[in-house]
Amino acid sequence: IVSAHDPMAIENSRKIFRNKITFHDDANGCVENVDCCVIMTDWDAYKNMNEEVFYSMKQRVIIDARRVLDATKFKNNVRFVAMGTS
Repeated sequence: IVSAHDPMAIENSRKIFRNKITFHDDANGCVENVDCCVIMTDWDAYKNMNEEVFYSMKQRVIIDARRVLDATKFKNNVRFVAMGTS
């Protein structure tokens, strides 16, 4: 099951994927009750997300492909991977 948030692509993506993807109007709602979050753009909507919203995730795995989040803000019970770092 895939949940997605991308205000610039939702309309076109819905035409392609139809009901195979659940689209959300806001980033916070997109991460609720999911296993993994992959951030693929460096938009302010993602940079400004409160880290507390990620604690609503089931598995609490975050892959930050754009390095927009501050890894030091997350507690030990979050698996945080920033692409391009060791």
